[in-house]
Amino acid sequence: MKTFILKVIGITLIAVIAVLAIGYSVFMIFFPATLASFYDGIGAYDAAVFYSYRNYERTEDKNDLNAVCRYALKTGDSETAIKYLDMLVDGEFYEFCAQEETLGETYYNFITGKLVTLKYYNGESANGCVDLARGFTRHYTNDCALRAMIFSAVDKNDRATLNYVKSVIQTLSATLEGDEKLLADDDLTNLNEFLI
Repeated sequence: MKTFILKVIGITLIAVIAVLAIGYSVFMIFFPATLASFYDGIGAYDAAVFYSYRNYERTEDKNDLNAVCRYALKTGDSETAIKYLDMLVDGEFYEFCAQEETLGETYYNFITGKLVTLKYYNGESANGCVDLARGFTRHYTNDCALRAMIFSAVDKNDRATLNYVKSVIQTLSATLEGDEKLLADDDLTNLNEFLI
């Protein structure tokens, strides 16, 4: 009788494990976004990146790639974040943000600013990062990528980069009007004071 009970318990345990494994496999194959969301919820961001990227490969939808980037930024791994952010901003990212009601220009500036500062902190060419930030700056606003580079260079006390940013803003300032011009001129004044 005792062996019979142990056999039933063993078979039941094996059956439960098999059902769980099959269920997990189904989610991996058909619902990777759900797994990504689950892993994000428990703080396993690397797994969230993995499954959200699997979902993006399946759908090739820019919204899904955007989700990959959000998870990648949470990992704290700058190389992973740079890899996926580069993919996201490649092409018509500004237009993508403009079309999405919840995104808009502020989100565009956040993502592009994050990308250039991550590259800068990761040791890429400072002038290259400034040039990239200039290319991303559609409007000279408080949260544009070029201003993100100013704050990052100040944080590192990188005077050479700040001088280069200053020259880029001087060139840009000549083409600006209104509030953008005032902000750029204010930044130039602050940079001049900082660089004394």
